[in-house]
Amino acid sequence: MLTASRDIRLLLTGFQGWGDIKINPSELIGQQLDGAVLQLKGQPDSTDAPASSISATNSALPLEVSPSSTRAILTFKPVRVSYREIEKLVPQFHDSGEWDCIVHVGLAKGYEACTIETGSKSLGYSLKDVDGELAPEVGLSRGVEGTKSRWDCTMDCRECCDELNGMGYKVPEPKEDDPTAPYTLSELTEIVRALCNFTARQAVAVKA
Repeated sequence: MLTASRDIRLLLTGFQGWGDIKINPSELIGQQLDGAVLQLKGQPDSTDAPASSISATNSALPLEVSPSSTRAILTFKPVRVSYREIEKLVPQFHDSGEWDCIVHVGLAKGYEACTIETGSKSLGYSLKDVDGELAPEVGLSRGVEGTKSRWDCTMDCRECCDELNGMGYKVPEPKEDDPTAPYTLSELTEIVRALCNFTARQAVAVKA
């Protein structure tokens, strides 16, 4: 049985508005979860706020946790859709040592289900950002240059998908934006809360 001696510090990021997306749902979800305290042994969370790609800084390990009151404290940071700002911010988040795990949330139009990316996309960005700038040229494409151009997800993506599917979660876009979508913004927040809980439990296993 694994135990934990302190709270897990989880950073949640979401993008701000960009293009025709005036208010990004990923930012609204993050605002709802900022400061949330998650109990990681299946107990109700200690906040009333309702709870797609994830990136964790820790390796995937078995998720058995001791019955002690292990918690995850969530901090949300909004991110401007600026290539040059993101190039600086993401490495800072991962290299600071301040966070036990990190969950990056984004919006992808046209997807019919929530998705967990196994790594960040580094090339192929052809659209202008919120500042009207293009991504830096990298060879014959545009994207992020350098050794940190791709961030690989280190949690067990398959197990996370199985857990969320078992909870009945499937589709991303909120009913507020698309009346045919099955989930409201509040329900999407619950999905992200569940993703954060899963990620934090893996961080507990690493820290134990």
